[in-house]
Amino acid sequence: MIRQYETTFIVDAHLSTDEIEKVVSKYTQLMEKSKGKIKLIDRWGKRRLAYEIAKKQYGYYVYVRFEAEGTVVEALEKDFKLDDLILRYLVLRVPTIVIKEEIRKEAKSKAEAVDDAKKDESISDDSPEAIKKDESISDESSKVTKEGPEPEVKEDLEALPSDTNAEIDSDSENKAEEVESSSTETDDVTNEEEKPVSSE
Repeated sequence: MIRQYETTFIVDAHLSTDEIEKVVSKYTQLMEKSKGKIKLIDRWGKRRLAYEIAKKQYGYYVYVRFEAEGTVVEALEKDFKLDDLILRYLVLRVPTIVIKEEIRKEAKSKAEAVDDAKKDESISDDSPEAIKKDESISDESSKVTKEGPEPEVKEDLEALPSDTNAEIDSDSENKAEEVESSSTETDDVTNEEEKPVSSE
């Protein structure tokens, strides 16, 4: 029975890039020769190992997702064990729940792409909707240019009529007098409180 599997293996990082590619292609070809189908090859690159393996601190990580029968997995694991260039490996069967979720996400993204394409086709430059939209934009811009810029409002005291200036000056003088008189009244009140009260 054909199922989806994923494997992650660590190649000795002391090898040159050409030698690492040869090791990776060796195992991908082994999967394809055994009627397997490779879905994804992800080279994570050189990384520090969590702990030393065979006195090595670094390894080159490779992730492969593939479809194959169970016998291919057994042969692959056997080759991994015998190869000195492979520091560690792990082969797992991909759960059906994960596969269903990936299929659902892929179908959803395809549907969204189709919807976007339909929207782009429906609003083309020659369509009546696009022409009406362009006309309304040009009408609004012509209205703005005909009316001209808005006049600026000046709020300087000098711009006001002279009668208004006199009123403002008299109002401010009256307020100042009120403040002075209220402060003297409060001083009188405090002075009265300070006087000793005679007892009879």
